[in-house]
Amino acid sequence: MRDTKPYSLFFNARWIYLILLVILIAVSYSNTLHSPFLLDDYHTFIEDPGVKIREVSLSSLEKLRDTKFGRSRLLPIITLALDNSLGGGNVFQFHLTNIAIHLLCTIAVFSLIRGLLTTRAGAGSLQYLSAVGFSLVATGLWALNPVQTNAVTYLVQRMTSIAALFYISALALYIHGRLTAASWKRYVFFVSAALAALLAFLSKENAFTLPAALLLVEFYFLSPGSLGRVLKKINKKQWLLISLGCLVLLPLLANLLEGVTAGYGSRDFTLAERMLTQLRVVVFYISLLLLPLPGRLNLEHDFPLSISLFSPPATLLCLILLSAIFLIALKIRKSHPLVSFGIMWFFLNLLIESTFVPLEIIFEHRLYLPSVGFFIVMTVLLDLAARSILSRYPDRSVKRLLFFVVVILFCSSSFLTYSRNNDWRDPLTFYSDIVKKSPNKERPRNDLAMAYAERGDFDNAIKHNLIAIEINPDYAAVYNNLGNLYRRMGMLDKADNYLRQALRLKPGMAGAYNNLGLVYSQKGMTAKAMEAYRRALELNPGNSGVYNNLGEAYEKAGRLDGAVRIYREALRINPDNAEAHNHLGIALAKKGMVDEAIRHFQLALRIKPDEPYFHSNLANAYTMKGMARKAGEHRRRAADLRGGK
Repeated sequence: MRDTKPYSLFFNARWIYLILLVILIAVSYSNTLHSPFLLDDYHTFIEDPGVKIREVSLSSLEKLRDTKFGRSRLLPIITLALDNSLGGGNVFQFHLTNIAIHLLCTIAVFSLIRGLLTTRAGAGSLQYLSAVGFSLVATGLWALNPVQTNAVTYLVQRMTSIAALFYISALALYIHGRLTAASWKRYVFFVSAALAALLAFLSKENAFTLPAALLLVEFYFLSPGSLGRVLKKINKKQWLLISLGCLVLLPLLANLLEGVTAGYGSRDFTLAERMLTQLRVVVFYISLLLLPLPGRLNLEHDFPLSISLFSPPATLLCLILLSAIFLIALKIRKSHPLVSFGIMWFFLNLLIESTFVPLEIIFEHRLYLPSVGFFIVMTVLLDLAARSILSRYPDRSVKRLLFFVVVILFCSSSFLTYSRNNDWRDPLTFYSDIVKKSPNKERPRNDLAMAYAERGDFDNAIKHNLIAIEINPDYAAVYNNLGNLYRRMGMLDKADNYLRQALRLKPGMAGAYNNLGLVYSQKGMTAKAMEAYRRALELNPGNSGVYNNLGEAYEKAGRLDGAVRIYREALRINPDNAEAHNHLGIALAKKGMVDEAIRHFQLALRIKPDEPYFHSNLANAYTMKGMARKAGEHRRRAADLRGGK
């Protein structure tokens, strides 16, 4: 029997503890505020001009629907666009928003668990901790776990955290609506829950398990036993109608399966291999949550495929383990509803990303939502242990010891999270960490090579690119990057050879054609450069940078009118392309249109105020206008910037 007056150490100062938890979470992520943009950040929102809105208005937000993720994940794209607009592209603004989303998720998780424990089934599951104490412990363990860094520190993965925020909020609001007595309050809660659900659906596809999660909450806590009663009331004729309805839906299922199968065409694993491998992945996920040491965490795990149930043998063992956990959850659904619910929540929220959908094999950010259920289970086990120990040793000092155990768990999790976030401090550290943990994967090697190249360390860049080729001789991206490296080093023939090899492996690689155009331009083969740029634009017509390069080729050929037209097209695609503004200014100045040239040089400097070349060009334009004082100011500024470099 549970004590009628449970020890409520957490309850008495609940708001203080919740505020302290929020502060601890903020401290755990405080070293990420200047972590750089990485990987998918670039093609999702940095290099996509459609995400860069010049002013916050309804019409500009509507245009975001035409971006890569604008229709399926509109809400995160809107927040990324707003961050870019408010912060001027500064990474600090993006990280601040990501941390804020995580803090809001923390409050939502607390509200959800607190709502579950308000029900009779939830309250009856507690053995020692108060409802508020349990909610704080479970929420803190979830929010501070280092595994969550991939969903919080990795900027693009706010898609995951925003979806989770509204997913959890919808459930919490629904619970409070079901439990409130006042009809007007119930209406407000239900409408708010519906709105939160809609926002979750607009954030990421895994939110579509929300109806199933709502049924779990209903059948476990709000109307326990109702599922059995409903099933018993269904007669044979009704079962027949249900079966016929399922048969009618089979063609839709067939179309879905066909689409899923087609998605595996671009993967190096089959549907069967992915399904089998996910058995081991899910067990590995559990191990990460239990032991989230920074040395075990990785953005790109090198996870070997399961070819069959016996290859490797761990596949079958994982199937047995996961089946046993699932069956235990079914068996204890009445005696321990919180544990059963937590297990079912964990499996349900891995249903889309860890089953048949042709996604990449493993990513830690996929644990952000499922792990809520995991930490509910862990806190129940802590509650049971506390009840067992404290029934034998009722001394008050032992009770305080339990409190300090929780504090130690929180602080150690916070320390590990802070330590893991140090790996994200700069691209070289980040990619080096991945290569150290996954040395036999070609993509991290290629990314590390690019990080070295950005620092001007071409020797190390080439070394890692060559290792990537040894790992996978058919990896086109690495040949493209090697070609670009050799181009920057002035070894143009070698660059040409590597870029052609990239195009042999992947004929539709627009980036390789663009780099080939740059090689030809450096060789003085302007006509061939134009041809390569045009081919790149056929493959990727929305690339403002390639238009800028093509405009330069036209300008070198003396075709100023064509150059101006192409630069304007580059700016139509991306009004924030500073290089295009600068080159358009140069072309306009050559045509004698100095006033318009000055305007574009100023726009270029507004985007990149510390670029000395832009200041020099603006100074030259002011000289042409006879504005010596302004010309001198910008020449001095250019000199200062060059001296600083």
